[in-house]
Amino acid sequence: MLSSPVFKKICSLTGHFLWPSAAKLSFFDKTIWHMELEVVAFGIARDILGQPNLNLEVDDTPLTVAKLLETLKTRYPAFRDLASLAVAVNAAYATPDQVIIAGDEVVLIPPVAGG
Repeated sequence: MLSSPVFKKICSLTGHFLWPSAAKLSFFDKTIWHMELEVVAFGIARDILGQPNLNLEVDDTPLTVAKLLETLKTRYPAFRDLASLAVAVNAAYATPDQVIIAGDEVVLIPPVAGG
């Protein structure tokens, strides 16, 4: 969507900048945010997604880690069954209120067992 000619035209007409993976548009006093995000998954999280990387489009931004997890649980209900699921943003464990911005490296870290 972000690379479509119509979207670029809207950005140029409204005076908004087009970032590589995030955009803000305002129409009739309503602001619309859109962000594309790549999420890397390991272990059972990868199995739930069915792939190691997920390109996720989110319209509910600013996006926090808590909102990301809720979005994933809505789109992939099997995430609700996990005892825990950690999220790392830019190689550091993230808190639920941490904001994720376009270009951040986001990794899902499922519970691990070992012995």
